[in-house]
Amino acid sequence: MAGETEFFNPDSLTENERLSFALQAAGVGTWDWDPIRERVRWDARCKALYGFSGDDLVPYEHVIDQVHPDDLPRLRDALTRAVNPDSGGQYDVRFRTVAANDGQLRWLHCQGKAYFNAEQVAYRVSGIVQDVTSQMLDREALQRSEDRLQTILKHAPIGLGLLSGPDLTFELVNEQLARMAGRPSSQLKNRPLLEALPELSEQGLKAIFDTVRQTGQRFVAPELPVMLERNGQLETAYFYASFEPVQEPDGSVSIVDFSQEITQQLQDRRRLEDSEARFRNIVELAPFAVAVYESEDLIISVANESMIRIWGKTPAVIGQKLATALPELEGQPFIPLLNNVFQTGQLYRTNEQPANLIVGGQLQTFWFNFVYQPLTDLDGRVYAILNMAVDVTERVMARQQIEQSESRYRNLAGELEVRVQERTQELRQINQELKRSNDNLQQFAYVASHDLQEPLRKIQSFSSLLTEHYQTGLSDEVKDLLQRMAAAGSRMSTLIHDLLTYSRVTTRKRVLETVSLNEVISTVLNTLQVIVDERNASIQIEPLPIINGDQSQLEQLFQNLLSNALKFTPINRAPSVQVTYGICEVSELPATISVASEAGQFHRISVADQGIGFDEKYLDRIFQVFQRLHSKSEFPGTGVGLAICQQVAENHGGALTATSKPGQGATFSLYLPV
Repeated sequence: MAGETEFFNPDSLTENERLSFALQAAGVGTWDWDPIRERVRWDARCKALYGFSGDDLVPYEHVIDQVHPDDLPRLRDALTRAVNPDSGGQYDVRFRTVAANDGQLRWLHCQGKAYFNAEQVAYRVSGIVQDVTSQMLDREALQRSEDRLQTILKHAPIGLGLLSGPDLTFELVNEQLARMAGRPSSQLKNRPLLEALPELSEQGLKAIFDTVRQTGQRFVAPELPVMLERNGQLETAYFYASFEPVQEPDGSVSIVDFSQEITQQLQDRRRLEDSEARFRNIVELAPFAVAVYESEDLIISVANESMIRIWGKTPAVIGQKLATALPELEGQPFIPLLNNVFQTGQLYRTNEQPANLIVGGQLQTFWFNFVYQPLTDLDGRVYAILNMAVDVTERVMARQQIEQSESRYRNLAGELEVRVQERTQELRQINQELKRSNDNLQQFAYVASHDLQEPLRKIQSFSSLLTEHYQTGLSDEVKDLLQRMAAAGSRMSTLIHDLLTYSRVTTRKRVLETVSLNEVISTVLNTLQVIVDERNASIQIEPLPIINGDQSQLEQLFQNLLSNALKFTPINRAPSVQVTYGICEVSELPATISVASEAGQFHRISVADQGIGFDEKYLDRIFQVFQRLHSKSEFPGTGVGLAICQQVAENHGGALTATSKPGQGATFSLYLPV
């Protein structure tokens, strides 16, 4: 009807019209290629994407001309495959076009299907085209980002690897990880862990990785030892390693391996620790007083027993400032002298210097010969001062008495000439002894200032070399002497090691942490496994508690107790050891012990054996340094082990005691506060 408005009726549309509306709404163009006549028919959207504004039917070559030259081979290959009847006629390709009207670059995604006649010749290829420029640019940006990430990973200063699947296949390996593994990355990538690195099969790393995959918990090891075949030989390397679980989209767990080799740093640290240990051992064994003051605050870092006795103090002063530990030095010249040595780097030496010290609760005057030796680093800067001193109080007081006597009786020279001569002779002898002491002091300063020598090690090395190189030319007597020399050296080495251990336990600050005694015992048993197997020993252990303590000291304690239980069981009998646990009230503690802790309850861990036992009248004696109830020929040892155990127990606020009878074994009971 004229003048009436016609409303759009969706039901009046044909199927093709509905499809056309849908394609237009989605921004999709349609095209139809006649491969026989080489013509293309396309809709308005398709022409717009190519930058055309002309007819709907154009020659095929006009369309091809707008394709980016770099993508033209790929497009032609896709069309060739589509018109091949063996391909199924499917056509799917992405390419760039340069618009004919404005030169705009677009990414297009074409999809279509070829139709074949009875002779299997393609007579029509129809399809759609979409503008996918945004998606392709996003993909290129993502690829550039991934390329940058790969470059970063490749050149990262730490080893990085991605391991996937139950067999831990290397999906990603950077150059640093490959260098640390001693292989090119091509020998690692896409290969399972134990196939790429077969030497790891018996080292437990596969089990660690499996635990990370199964639990989803990261694993971190600050000093992980790994034996790797590098440069044609098997060597042990140490790594700071972190194994991080990564959840994959399919629900599986991969592992990212972050590793950094610290072998050289660890070796350097151990050499430094060994050097410091040798220095401290020499200091402790020195026949005169020795101390070391670090930094300009003059912190007491080392002081042997002789120096602590001179000061009239306890080992608790170690770690304190000198002025705090000995406040009576205020107004005396010592601290200003030390400050001057620290600033100038010049050695200071003096004899018969008086010092007022509080000893036994009283301020007393003593006289010393001493040296302040500056210790410098590689840059020549003073970082500490070595103080070596000899107490010459008796010598000075003797001389003063002689001088007083000489003054009083100078006019009686005739009568007292003999007595004066005797005193003069005493003084001469004292002077000679003092000179020897001074010579020893100066020699020690030289040794301490230059890296300490290792005579004991050389003795052992030389005796071994003599035995190896002249085995056939030595008499039985010489061989016996060399064997005795080596055995004596070994005993001395063991004694020094035990003394150093005792010194560390006595003076080192405890590192308190949560410690599982079950893990401590397990570590000790691993250490003693060889002797346990050799003696066919039976060791029964009850579940033990978790406590707050120093793990390294506790391991030393239980290793000494368990090794003693094995050692003091007659060789013709298989050792049987029981480790039991219980809790007792403070009122139930044995009367023979005293504890520093004020805890109301104590853990009681007992180590019982069926060995030779001992008479309990020697109970106090066995916990003293160098005290033994048996000769070295019967049972080897230094007599330091139980003293270490007692010190560890006291360090933890507890105590150690024992019960025993000769021939009926012994039970050592450790009490630690709850």
